Amino acid sequence: RSRSRGRRSRSGGRGGGRSGALEAAAMSDASARAQAAADQAKEDANSTLVVDWSKTQRSPFQRLFLRPPGNIDAQSAAIAFARRAQLGIQVESDPRGVDSTPVPVGSFAELQVLPPWLLSAVGECRWEVPMPVQAQALPILLSGRNLIGIAQTGSGKTGAFLLPAIVHASAQQQLRRADP
Repeated sequence: RSRSRGRRSRSGGRGGGRSGALEAAAMSDASARAQAAADQAKEDANSTLVVDWSKTQRSPFQRLFLRPPGNIDAQSAAIAFARRAQLGIQVESDPRGVDSTPVPVGSFAELQVLPPWLLSAVGECRWEVPMPVQAQALPILLSGRNLIGIAQTGSGKTGAFLLPAIVHASAQQQLRRADP
């Protein structure tokens, strides 16, 4: 039987004394080494990833997947206006004029640029028709234009930006190790 009262083993329980101080010093030293290694790794990454883009030859990439309309005819403008009204979509500003804003789509297949595997995945997720923000954002983004979409949480904004991003990424050349 042990006669020590109020003390635990030397491995550092209550009243750890010298061994507790040694363990604390070892932990502090290990933490300092880990921080130094992280700082060095960050410095190495920053120094190897510096690219002077003004001197780098970049490959052109495809932005245009849907042919953007010029000024649409009166019938298409009426369809666009009716669809926007039905979906509660407001086009606040279009530098080319509201008449040149693509008509909102009624289905994902209507876009005709989503890869079959993506259309299949959309169906598996039970996305039967585009949400209002998607109906208007998809044709805008797939025609190579910029968009700021404002809608409530859960309205489909992520999908509105993600689907065109997938189409864009799928159409680009595969990167090589030597690419910056």
